[in-house]
Formats: sequence, structure tokens, C-alpha cells
Amino acid sequence: MGVAKMIAMAATLLTVPLTAPYLGAERFGLFMTLGAVPLFMSFSDFGIGNGLLTEFSKANGRDDFEEAHTLVSSAFFILLGISLLVAMLAGCVCLWVPWAHVLGVTSHDATVEAAPALFVFMVCIAINMPLSVVQNIQQGFQESYASNMWLALGNLLSLVLLLCFIHLRLGLPWLVAAIAGGPVISATSNWVTYFGWIRPSLAPRFGQIKFACMRLVLRTGLMIFTSQ
Repeated sequence: MGVAKMIAMAATLLTVPLTAPYLGAERFGLFMTLGAVPLFMSFSDFGIGNGLLTEFSKANGRDDFEEAHTLVSSAFFILLGISLLVAMLAGCVCLWVPWAHVLGVTSHDATVEAAPALFVFMVCIAINMPLSVVQNIQQGFQESYASNMWLALGNLLSLVLLLCFIHLRLGLPWLVAAIAGGPVISATSNWVTYFGWIRPSLAPRFGQIKFACMRLVLRTGLMIFTSQ
């Protein structure tokens, strides 16, 4: 876990000198503002991830594999529904809201790129929501080291993509895609590896959904969410 945090901190420190001269004042301000959004987006699943972790740990402690699998499937499809709503909301918000005016940018590049950059970021957040289920399962099995390893790889990938996109002289939406897309790629890889080879029997399945488990995850998650 310490290594993952060190890599994340190093990537952040390197990002500033790389992007500030390249983007200019206004676009760099947009870039850093979007970088702060994950602090708020951690609450975007309404505590469902924590609810899954809590109830999954209980089921695993009882060696109730059937309930554990049902909890995973139920939580995944709840988060998938939320992610689809977030993606559609992103399209509407970025299409109709005059973000250049809202954010107070005046330069041509910042005005043109503000809405696309926000859309890319929100879509990456949406994609990552259902993928986060695998991290909750790993924590439930006390395998947090695996989640941290994939997180560290995602941060490294983001830095590599950022360097490539700057070298290619691409715009702000591409740089946002680099920062937000690295964790998405690593989460997808974690998902495929975990459910494809390590624990395929726990892979979410639509037929495994139970509304009772959905309510249980939602109730526990909302309790944790409100306390946070």
C-alpha cells in the first residue's frame, strides 16, 4: 500500500511541471480542477462499494459462497445502472451547460476544450464504478495488496500516456483521458485477471441477482454513506 501511495504521489508531482508550461494558465487550471474531482466522486456510488464489502465479508466469514456470489452480482448491476445514468448525465450536462462561462475561462483553447475534457473525465468515472467491485472483493478476502498493485500500475500508465500525449501535442481532453484512463485500464485488467483466472466462480452474472441482496447492499451502503 505504501508503494502504491508513493507512486501516486510521484506521478502527481511530475504531472505539474509537465502540464503547466504545455497547457498554459487557464487550461492548466481546468486540468488541476478535474484532478480534484475524485475526492468528491468517491461518494458517487452512495456507499454501495462499502456496503458490498461489509456484507460480502460477513458472508465469506460464514463460508456462505452462494450468498457471497449473489451479493457481488447484485452490487455490480446496481453500480452498472448508476454508471449508465452518470454517462448519460455527462452527455447532457456537457452538451447544454456553457462550461466556459461557468468556469470563467476566456482563451480560445480553454473555451473549446472545457466541455469535452469534462465529458471524458465523467465517462471514465462512470466506467470505473462497476469495475470497482473487484477491489471490494479483494478487500473482503484481505487481498488489498492486489488492489494496490493494480492501482500503482494505473498511476504509472497514466504518467506514460500523459508523456505520450504531450509529445504528440494533443489537447486538454486527451491529457484528461491519460490521467483518468490509466486507472480505468488497470481496473479493467484487474477485473479480467481476477474473474477470468483467479476467482471465476465469483464473476457477476445477471441470473445471480436477488432483490433481497440488492436491498441489503443498498441499506448498508447508505448507512455508511450518510455517516461519511
